[in-house]
Amino acid sequence: MIAKLGAGNAHPGGFTATLRLLSQLRFEPGMKVLEVGCGTGRTACCLARLGCDVTALEPRPLMRKKAERRIREEGVRVTLLEGVAEAIPLLDSGFDRVVAESVTIFTDAGRSLKEYYRVLKPGGLLLDRELMAAQELPRWLSEEIADYYGIMKLRSAQEWLTELAQAGFENPSLWTGGSWRPNPGRM
Repeated sequence: MIAKLGAGNAHPGGFTATLRLLSQLRFEPGMKVLEVGCGTGRTACCLARLGCDVTALEPRPLMRKKAERRIREEGVRVTLLEGVAEAIPLLDSGFDRVVAESVTIFTDAGRSLKEYYRVLKPGGLLLDRELMAAQELPRWLSEEIADYYGIMKLRSAQEWLTELAQAGFENPSLWTGGSWRPNPGRM
C-alpha cells in the first residue's frame, strides 16, 4: 500500500527525524553504508550526497522502481539490490553503517538483526529506527496492533535492546530524539 501511494518516508517522525539523527552522527565521504528496506530511496540518496558509498536493499519491485527513478533524477551513485533483511545477499563485514527505518518490525527481527550484525565491519554502527510500545500493553491490544499494521510484534524498548544483544550487538542504546552519541564498539 505504501508503494502504491508513493510515500517517500512513512516511518515514525518521517524524513525530518531521519535528518535529525543523521546530523548527530559522523558520515564521512567514502564510508560504506547499507540501507535495508530503502523504499523510494530518499535516505539512500541523502547518504550518497554526503559522500557515502551507499548500497540500498529493497524487496518490493514497485519500491525499487521508485528508488531507481529517484537515484537517476538526483544524479547520485547508489547500488540498488533486491533482497530481504532476513537474508542480506552481501558478504560479511562489508559496511561501516547499516541503516533501517521501520523495516525490522515487519520482519523476523531476530534473523534480521543477526544479518545486520553479520554485514557490519567490527566497530560498525547500526541505526535502526523502529516503532515501539511506550508501556506494557494488554496482550489483546498488542496482538490487534500487530495484526492491523502487519508487524510481527510490537516490542518495548527493553525487548528491542534484548533482541539487539542476542544478535551480538554490544551495549545497544536507544535514541529518543534528543542529543545522542552511540556507545563505542560494534553496535
